[in-house]
Amino acid sequence: MSDLTKTTDEQMYQMLFRAIHEHYLKPDTHLPEDELAKSFNVSRTRVRKILQRLIYEQLVVQQPNRGCFVASMGKPQVNEIFVTRQILELGVIDLLALPLNDGQITQLNQICADELSALQKAEYGLANKLSGDFHIQLAKFTDNVTLITLIEQLIARTSLAIAMYSNPTTMQCDNHCHFDLIKLLQQTDKALLKNDMAEHLSELAEQLLIEPQPKQPPNFNELFNKLGDK
Repeated sequence: MSDLTKTTDEQMYQMLFRAIHEHYLKPDTHLPEDELAKSFNVSRTRVRKILQRLIYEQLVVQQPNRGCFVASMGKPQVNEIFVTRQILELGVIDLLALPLNDGQITQLNQICADELSALQKAEYGLANKLSGDFHIQLAKFTDNVTLITLIEQLIARTSLAIAMYSNPTTMQCDNHCHFDLIKLLQQTDKALLKNDMAEHLSELAEQLLIEPQPKQPPNFNELFNKLGDK
């Protein structure tokens, strides 16, 4: 079991971020300061600072007289996210030097292989993170820090949407699309690549379920000890 008594603020942030991004903490989950402070064995002041950072990143919301909750969103907000991703990620392709080199292709293949392995083990939260990592890694190949930051933020918001509306079948299709994109990234036809990326993002948005998925109350002690061990 992990010892959380010496956890730094950055480590606490990363564990909460991962818990949200990998769907251990579902949208609308209450995040009581006292329970989090007890789980991390730190003061509520330190927890409050981490929550404020997550609020700024739109992963957590604060409700008057109720406290903090993992953010949720309606279908219009989900659509906005994917429209914005279309604009930015097609822009990524414009900035890429194609074909990608062998090292870059190896990185993408490894992410996809890890994603497929997670899906086969029914580790859907991890698979979701790796799916997002694929798109973030593409952005990193541009060396455009502003663009990378924006896409990282959108991927995190996408994770909330997937936690609310997605299912394993959708994620399996997402993985196959990534392997197809890698094939095109080894060529020089940017128009074809942009068309496939646009279709990939559109299909993912369309396949999200209409009704939110049910959630269970979390055990914070168990969760953060688990994440601390990884």
